[in-house]
Amino acid sequence: MKRYSLSYYDLTAFILVSFFCFSEILISIFDVARYMRYILPLFGLIFLLLSFYSNKSISPHKTLFIFFNQHSLLAFFVILISIFFSLYRLSFDLRMFSEFIFIVSPLIFAFVIAILSERLVSSIPVILLFLYLICFLISNFGNFTEFLQSFSNFKSSILTSEMKTESTYCFVFGMLSLYFLIVKKRFFMFSSFILTIISFKRIVIISVVLLGLFYFFVRCKRFFINHKKKIAYVLTIVNLGILFFLLTLFTGHFDTFIADIFGVSSNSLSMGRKSFFSDFSREFGAPSFFGLGLGAIASSGILDVSVSDALLHSDILKLSYELGIFGFLVWTLCFYRINFKNLQTLILPLLINLLFITDNIFIYFHVMFPFYLLQANLILRNSHNNISRDF
Repeated sequence: MKRYSLSYYDLTAFILVSFFCFSEILISIFDVARYMRYILPLFGLIFLLLSFYSNKSISPHKTLFIFFNQHSLLAFFVILISIFFSLYRLSFDLRMFSEFIFIVSPLIFAFVIAILSERLVSSIPVILLFLYLICFLISNFGNFTEFLQSFSNFKSSILTSEMKTESTYCFVFGMLSLYFLIVKKRFFMFSSFILTIISFKRIVIISVVLLGLFYFFVRCKRFFINHKKKIAYVLTIVNLGILFFLLTLFTGHFDTFIADIFGVSSNSLSMGRKSFFSDFSREFGAPSFFGLGLGAIASSGILDVSVSDALLHSDILKLSYELGIFGFLVWTLCFYRINFKNLQTLILPLLINLLFITDNIFIYFHVMFPFYLLQANLILRNSHNNISRDF
């Protein structure tokens, strides 16, 4: 590729990322602007088409192209199986397509960036760290005095999950903590982890600590390369076990045990998720082999929108109901087969999987867009390392 062509595409990708940064900062000031994010993929596709129609060649990195193509196919599997289940149940709802847009938008935008500029994919982690640091500071302006008071009673905050500076930016800071641990950039790693603690999501802090220790102490890294397929199947079965555990937990089987150990009810410990699930399960029962279709939970009207935003607050539960047990297991297996190349590329998918237990991040643009680009970055590094070893 000619240097001029590379610079042209780098500039195009930089403009798109600048739009993204501007929208994120604006959203941190005016939350109502959050739907701006879903216009970005359209801009990205327009820029990409303009690049194709100009007489400039484009040759994206093969590894990145395959990675995003596979994720795109997995996204379309979700919508196709949802349409099939909706037709099978004679229950068709437009919410399906809005949720599909929520899921596919960050993927498309990340795909466009990766096609246009391999160089920007390599530098995106530091950009994301500074961007979300600015957004976090803006959105929490004036809350840090209360944070210091809350931090002095950290144990209570862990039980109640209440901290003045709690933010969904914690999901991104957690990913960045693990990413910088993997690439051995200690200053950025510690900075990201401090921000993870301050932005305070219990599941993120616990997951980052466990995965960080797991990555740091594991010595048989070759084992993960030699047994990728088997590990993907094992993790899929583990997700089935997690699903069974959540169903058991939210139906009250551990109420006495939780009260004895933590001194609070299971509903309080789960921040009301048990009540949300109880309302839903009375109507739909347990997840079945065939799903309800994407968006069925939000459009059911069973959950109190003013309280829960029509979410089950668990993507594992949500996907198992909407895609069915079959669709959920296929999605999980494919997710790991696409992302898992070695131990380095396993850590972020594991984090996403753990966050799926207690949160609905699959439709969060500002979580999934960083995930796709950070994971693409690690897979690109892995590809370059393999090439250098071949020589």
